[in-house]
Amino acid sequence: MSASRIRLTGVGHSYGTNSGVPTPVLDRIDLEVGQGEVVALVGPSGSGKSTLLDLLEGRFPPRRGEVYCSPGAASGRMARVYQDRALLPWRTVRENVELPLELLRIKDGRRERIDQALERAAVAEFGNFLPGQLSGGLAYRASIARALVTDPEILLLDEPFGSLDEVTAESVMLVLEDVLMECGSTSVFVTHNVEQAVFLSDRVVVLSPRPTKVAGIIDVKRPRPRRREFLGEPSFANCVRDVRQCMRRGQS
Repeated sequence: MSASRIRLTGVGHSYGTNSGVPTPVLDRIDLEVGQGEVVALVGPSGSGKSTLLDLLEGRFPPRRGEVYCSPGAASGRMARVYQDRALLPWRTVRENVELPLELLRIKDGRRERIDQALERAAVAEFGNFLPGQLSGGLAYRASIARALVTDPEILLLDEPFGSLDEVTAESVMLVLEDVLMECGSTSVFVTHNVEQAVFLSDRVVVLSPRPTKVAGIIDVKRPRPRRREFLGEPSFANCVRDVRQCMRRGQS
């Protein structure tokens, strides 16, 4: 693995309750993600996958352990794509993509940055549309473009295909594969879909039920870039099988 851009060491976290007894979520998570690596997090509902993204994003510190992200991420070069898109309905796609630049007060090359992000996410022709005029797949691609506009060093994706139908999810998955290859960001994404995890990632991290530990890590050895044909290859089926078996062991 190349130099770590993300490192979790002995990370534990819990949430307070009305009873005063904390609910444990994460327990002694150790994980490193190298430069340009794509890592998928899979596990049962409630296993703390989104909490891990929150910790990486710096929304709050862990109760135990340490979370390290590359220093560049702290200067605005970390982006997160949410399952619900979080697009502002009164702004066009182009204006939504521009928003991070406004918040970071980046003025130099703003037009070129927006154009490039729209092209990368394959949504350039819809730049003047409002979010309400877009299909679910296009709206998600618009949110990807918004994340890419700051040229993020670290890219976090939360359930990227959660609300999309199977056909649309596959088309967005292929776009996302090209995006991840081109931008070279260190990426961590959460998904419930094992096939999508295997197709997009270099490693699949399997999480156990709460209190969550790393149940196993499966390497996806297929070189990038990956195309639709990979979905029909025996190596893809074998890797999906290995992830599912690890998930079953983690729940036993």
